Amino acid sequence: MNFFGRSRHREQGVAAVALAVVLIFLVAVMGLAFDAAQLFVAKTELQNAMDSCALGAARELNTTNTTAANRLLILTRAETVGIFVAKRNRALFQSEEVALAADSDVTFSAALAGPWSTKGGAPLNTQYVRCTTRRTGIAMWLMGIFGHETENVAAMAAASLQPAAASCYLPIGLCKTPAVPLVVGNWYHGKTGVPCLSGVCNFVNIAGLTQNADDIRDVIQGRGVCEVSLGTTIPAATGCKETVAEAWNSRFGIYKSNKVCTGDPNPGSPNPAANAPDFTGFAFTTTNWPAGSNAYSAAGGYITKKDGHAAYDGSDGVLDLTQPPYKNYCFLGPTQLGPPQNKAQDRRLVYLPIIDCPWDGKHQTTVRGTACVMLLTPMGKCDDEVYVEYLGENSAACASYGPPGGAGGTGPRVPTLVQ
Repeated sequence: MNFFGRSRHREQGVAAVALAVVLIFLVAVMGLAFDAAQLFVAKTELQNAMDSCALGAARELNTTNTTAANRLLILTRAETVGIFVAKRNRALFQSEEVALAADSDVTFSAALAGPWSTKGGAPLNTQYVRCTTRRTGIAMWLMGIFGHETENVAAMAAASLQPAAASCYLPIGLCKTPAVPLVVGNWYHGKTGVPCLSGVCNFVNIAGLTQNADDIRDVIQGRGVCEVSLGTTIPAATGCKETVAEAWNSRFGIYKSNKVCTGDPNPGSPNPAANAPDFTGFAFTTTNWPAGSNAYSAAGGYITKKDGHAAYDGSDGVLDLTQPPYKNYCFLGPTQLGPPQNKAQDRRLVYLPIIDCPWDGKHQTTVRGTACVMLLTPMGKCDDEVYVEYLGENSAACASYGPPGGAGGTGPRVPTLVQ
């Protein structure tokens, strides 16, 4: 009898069984790993979308000094932006959009601990926004064998406007003296000459980056000069070119080339692609706003015009739209702006350095604070007076950009994840 042959067959049978068990085990492990990876990726994708939603919506939470009527406009815009930004993300291995529902998935609160409400029931002093989503019915591969055919994944993020590490300023000084304090809602104006005793003293040379007209133009077209600390000494700036006014006016949706409004891909500079307009170009002077103050939040004021995307119409009396060169300019309005979430920006709500006045004998002054202001009017030429409405020191109305400053932040308010 061939005992050795039987032994070899027996060993081969045992090896086959062992291999089958190992293969089953490996398939099970791979299946569990795939299911877990699918849920992990879905969770990560949804969390990224909610982070983006909360940060985008928080950027719009400029409820400072607002009214109950304007609060709903502001929070509606915040919700719209949040939903729009979330939708630009995708989930389930990028196979589907992340869709949020209005009056449900974006909520607001005056405190991080809540209570949370949809925009219609949110408090006047809303400070926080929260985005939530839940993806149900994610098909499982191996877990379905054990009765878990589908699983659900949820994500949530909350954000608010918090102080940044430092400030980003336009190169225009706002003068403050002990005898003439800055008052919220007041209008301030002034010319480029120094020394000055009150109002606006433009332009200033911040960090050596805005010492001539070309520098000033570039900074006005951009986000400003950033990372400026309180106590910094700055001198007056000189230089004036037409391009400074053109950069300033782009913030009002006013462009020197009518090619902008015809959709020409090469309209010249500045253009909306690189220098987006504000949500509204409607300007304010005592001609169309006899009160001469509080144009930001009052009924029919900036927030109302912003919600309606009102274009510059010349009713302020600064630019004569019937005469050259302005009759050939482009004035962007609602039909040209398109979806406000991806084209227009809050470019008329900016930070200016609060400076000591009067200047010293060398035309030097010191940054003492951060003024949130609304730009009131465009410029006919770069040596025109500058008009602004003061909205408060470090006011959240001028939400900006930059790294959050944490507990010691002294800069402007920036969107910050808090949960």
